[in-house]
Amino acid sequence: MINIPSAKLSKREEHVVATVVFSEDQGLVLQTSKRPLKLSVDDLNHYVGERAFRGALLPKGYRQVEGVDIAE
Repeated sequence: MINIPSAKLSKREEHVVATVVFSEDQGLVLQTSKRPLKLSVDDLNHYVGERAFRGALLPKGYRQVEGVDIAE
């Protein structure tokens, strides 16, 4: 699904928090320790990587994702 280097995975520097299936008219709400970040499908395109590669980093303050919800 995603290529995370084993060294980063074993140190928990990078890991998969959740997988979500949603439609194009919905978005995602990332639950972080500080506040939620709502992303539309257009916003998500910036963070999507090529097949099996990691995408771009989230903005500072939103990188410790604790959960993912579907935005209606």
